[in-house]
Amino acid sequence: MSRQSHLVAILLLSLLCMKPVHAYGLNWTICASLAMEAYLNSPNDTFLLDENGLPTGSPTRAWGISAQSATILCSEMPENFDWIFFAGGMTAWLLPWIALATQLPFGTKTRRTDLEAMLLALGSPALCIYSLALTILNSRWTRREFEEVLAIMDAKMDSQLADTIKAAQEILTEMQHVPIRIYNGPDDEIAQLIVNPENWPWWTTVLVEIRDTKQTWSYPLYAQVGLVFAVQLLAIIVYFQTASQDTDIGIGLAINCLWIWMIPAVLGWINIGTQASADSIRKSLERTTVPRLGNERQIRGSISLYRQYDYKYTSMARRYSGQKIRLLDLDGGEESGSIFYNGSNVVIETCIGYSVEGCDLQIGCMFNFARMWNYRAAVRHVVEAFKEMCIAQRAHRTVSGAAWDEKDRGENLRGSPEMMSRYIFKYGNYRSLSDHGSTRGVVITQIWAAMIAMIMLWSSTGSALLIAYQTPVVGLGCDSGGYLLFGVIATLAWLMLILSAYLSHRWSSLRGRGKLRPNSMLGPAAVVTRLAGKTLAVINAVWVVLASSLQFTNVYDTVWCDSCALDLMGKPGWVILFASEAQIAAASTQAWISGVLISIIATLVVTFWIFVPISAIRHFVLPRTQYRRSTRFR
Repeated sequence: MSRQSHLVAILLLSLLCMKPVHAYGLNWTICASLAMEAYLNSPNDTFLLDENGLPTGSPTRAWGISAQSATILCSEMPENFDWIFFAGGMTAWLLPWIALATQLPFGTKTRRTDLEAMLLALGSPALCIYSLALTILNSRWTRREFEEVLAIMDAKMDSQLADTIKAAQEILTEMQHVPIRIYNGPDDEIAQLIVNPENWPWWTTVLVEIRDTKQTWSYPLYAQVGLVFAVQLLAIIVYFQTASQDTDIGIGLAINCLWIWMIPAVLGWINIGTQASADSIRKSLERTTVPRLGNERQIRGSISLYRQYDYKYTSMARRYSGQKIRLLDLDGGEESGSIFYNGSNVVIETCIGYSVEGCDLQIGCMFNFARMWNYRAAVRHVVEAFKEMCIAQRAHRTVSGAAWDEKDRGENLRGSPEMMSRYIFKYGNYRSLSDHGSTRGVVITQIWAAMIAMIMLWSSTGSALLIAYQTPVVGLGCDSGGYLLFGVIATLAWLMLILSAYLSHRWSSLRGRGKLRPNSMLGPAAVVTRLAGKTLAVINAVWVVLASSLQFTNVYDTVWCDSCALDLMGKPGWVILFASEAQIAAASTQAWISGVLISIIATLVVTFWIFVPISAIRHFVLPRTQYRRSTRFR
C-alpha cells in the first residue's frame, strides 16, 4: 500500500470510529405535535408561520413556529443518533471523495511531509489548484521558450542538437517538483554539457531515466477513479428517484459540490505527470554517466546534501554556514561543481527554527507555488545558453575562435571549458548564473493561476453554500455557515502561503545580490506568514471533513442551527415543524439545480483548460500566421 493510501486509511478509520451522539439533536416530530397542540388550545394569528416565516392563522398553511417558541417547547426532547442514516450518507457522499484523495501527488520525502501536503490540499483547495495551474502554465511556457531555440536552428545543424534541446526542455519540465537552480561550477560543467557534442547523449539518457520514473495513467488508477465516479453517479440516481419525498438529497448534493474540486485536481496532476517518488530525479541523475568533462571521461553523478559545519545564534535568527545544497555533484567531492542546485552561495538562515526559504526547498508538487521564480530563472539560463550557441553557429563563430569548418561542424564546438562558457553565457558572472533580467511573464502567469484557483474554490464552495443557504429555512445556518467558513479560511491560507513564498524569494534575491539589510524583516515575515498559512490550512482540512460528517449526524438538529441564527439579514429566526418533505424539496429544487450546474460547469471549464491549452484553440480557429510568435535573430 502506498504512503498516501496509509494516510487516507487512517483518516477513514478515525471517521468510522466516531462515537454515537445521543443528546445533541432534537426530536422534531414530538416538537411538532406539542406545537400544534399548544396552538389548538390557544389559537392566535402570530404563533404559526408560513413558508416565508410570516405569521399565518391557517394550520394548513403553517410550516413552523418562531425560534423562541421552539426553544420553550422542544428544549427537553433529545433524539438518538441514527447510525443507519450516518453510515448511508457517509458511504454514498463523503467517503468516495476522501478515497479519491489518494491520487493527489504528494511525492515528498517522509510520511510526515506527505501528511502535511495532503492536509494543505484538503484545507486549501485553492493552493492545490494554484500549484497545478502554475505547473501547467510553466510547462507550456517552457515548451514555447525551447521552441524559439529550435526555430533559430538551420537545416545544416546537427539533428542530434535538436534532440538534445527537446530533451533539456522535458527534463526541466519534469524538475518542477524539486528545488532547482543552475550552477555552472568551477570547471564549467553546465557549459560542457550544452556545448560539447560528446555530452549531448547525456541529456537524452537522463530523459529516458526520468520518463521511467514518471507517474502516469495506469489500470489500477483507471479502476479507482472510475469507481469513484460510478459510486457518485449511482448515489445521485438513487437520490433523485426519491427527490420529491426526501430532502436529504440537499445534504448530499452540497457535499458533492464542496468536494468536486478534486476531479480537476486529480485529473490535472495525472495528465501533466508527476514523479513516482521524491528521489526519482536524484536517482535518474545518479544513474547517468557524463561522457566527458575536461580531460576526464565517463564520470558518474553523486548526490551531495547540505553539510553543516558551523552555526551561531543572532538576535533575529539562527544562521547556518555551510556548503551549498546541491542536487547533483559530479564525482570529485566538494571541489567538483554542481550542475543543478538549490540554496544560495552564502548561508541558510532560519527564524524561530524554520528555514526562511521554506516551501521552495520542500520536494513535492504541492509546493510548486513557491518555486515559480527560481524555476523560471533556471529555464532561462538553459534556454539562453542553447540560444546563444545556435546564434553563434548561424554566424559561423567557433568556440576556440578558429576558422569555421563547414565539413565537420562538431569541430567548431571544440575548446576549453572556459571558452565554452564564454561561447554561450552572455552575462558576466557565468559561473554563479545569478538571477538576471526581468521576471517577464511571471506576474501574468501567477494571475492566471490565481484566477483558476479562485474559480474552482468558490464555484465548489459557493455551490454548496447556495444549496445549504436556499434550502428552507432560508438563511445562514450551521451547515451553510460551515461551508462559508471553509471557503474563507481556504482563501486566507492560500494568500498567506503565496505571500510567504514571495517574501522568501525577495529575501533570497536581495541576499544573493548582497543588498539584504542586517535587520531586514523579510525573513521573519516569510516564516511567520508560512506558519500561519499552514496552520490555517491544517485546521481547515480537519474542519471540512468534520463539517461534512456532521451533516449526517443530529448535531445540527437544534433550534439555533435550524433557525439560521447566523443569518446576517437581521430577520427573526424560525424553525420548520409542519412542512412535508415534498414541500421542502419543491421549494429547494431551483437552488439545488443551480448549485449543481455551477459546480459542474466550473469543473468542466477548468478540466478543459487543463487538457486543452489556449494555443491549441487558436491553432484550430485561426490561421497559423495570425498567432505564431515571431523570433528575433541577432
